[in-house]
Amino acid sequence: MYRWHPCTLLQATQEQKDAVSLVFRTVRSKTMGLGQSGCVGISGSVRGGSLAKIFNSLRVSNHFVVVFGCGNGDTLLSAQAMGARGAIGYELPDNASNRIIFEAVAKELPNSSASEWIAQDIMNLDMPLQFRERMTCVYSFWVGMPPHVQDRILDLCSTRLPNVGSIALFLDRKWPDPQTGVMMLQSTDCIMEFDDGNCI
Repeated sequence: MYRWHPCTLLQATQEQKDAVSLVFRTVRSKTMGLGQSGCVGISGSVRGGSLAKIFNSLRVSNHFVVVFGCGNGDTLLSAQAMGARGAIGYELPDNASNRIIFEAVAKELPNSSASEWIAQDIMNLDMPLQFRERMTCVYSFWVGMPPHVQDRILDLCSTRLPNVGSIALFLDRKWPDPQTGVMMLQSTDCIMEFDDGNCI
């Protein structure tokens, strides 16, 4: 059963913050700050310091992370920088130019070879079994994401990712009671965490 656990995000160490900051600086240097422009669908991001806290709270170190809506891949590379064994991200095929950014940034960073950017619509996603069984942490930036896509992500977590132990869904402080959004997940044993309506 998915259970909501109100929690305070774990503070990231200075080393973790520096690792994520390096990813964000490298993205900015490759994109001149325009890394999400011209995207189909929703374009948004979370700041590096917040992402470091979220990933520390998800305990991504030594685990495999899947990111739904990975944009230019900064979240994938940040997870890897914080010790994830691997990170796989899905993004709309129409945003394939973001893959070029991801690959350019990955070449500049140490330990980024286990990150993979995949152009596939979440609504039609069919993950290979070897991906599904490895994934233990999920992250998705939901600001502005349509409800049917949010539902699809929750469905994937409950039916297609058997080993997921933590999920972070970033929305905003205006999010209504998040408990209503996970009724479909009652058959699983995953624990979800959130902080002030931002993160579960």
